Amino acid sequence: MVANLQKDHSPQDRIKASALRLLILNGCNGLRIGDVADELGITRANIHYHFGSKDNLVDVVIEDYMRDLLQRYDEIWSSITTTYRQKVEATIEFNKGRYRQAHGGALVGSNPWSLIGRMRNDAAFISQKSRSALARLEIVDAYVAGAVRLAQMSGEISVDAPTDAISKQLIVIINCASEITQIRGGFEPLQSIYRAHVELVMDAYGKPSE
Repeated sequence: MVANLQKDHSPQDRIKASALRLLILNGCNGLRIGDVADELGITRANIHYHFGSKDNLVDVVIEDYMRDLLQRYDEIWSSITTTYRQKVEATIEFNKGRYRQAHGGALVGSNPWSLIGRMRNDAAFISQKSRSALARLEIVDAYVAGAVRLAQMSGEISVDAPTDAISKQLIVIINCASEITQIRGGFEPLQSIYRAHVELVMDAYGKPSE
């Protein structure tokens, strides 16, 4: 998540937050150390002191981003106290928070808001270390598949439901979330797709209402 730039954050955190915002907005090739320095009112030398080089700064930003993202998705999708529907709603809210940050609190606009989505187009400009960090998104596949199985065990979803097909459909939505909002110019279409997935699953394989 793009952190704010409050003065009470450490210099390193403020640099990383600025770099993350500019990295999402402009891509790796468009990221300039001078732009980060200007935004924070510090010198380029200060940034190099803390991070050495632009490449290392990018590596650190991507590693932190992936750690935070995977921790949040683990919390959402590995929970044993929430339903499948609630997990999808929590994912919507997580995405919505990131989207709002990139659009000044609004739910309309086509700005990129996911570092993963942005870096898909910048693979040639990032290190192997960063590419490996981004590849860890595949862990979410296991989280979602596990959540579907848990919903089957609890009776929320029929045991006859196609577990792999359900989880793969949801994973595609998660992976393409940023692109969907950019193409459609707002968050509502993404939210509708998430909820349509849940309704399709529940209509076909959900527990019958009493």
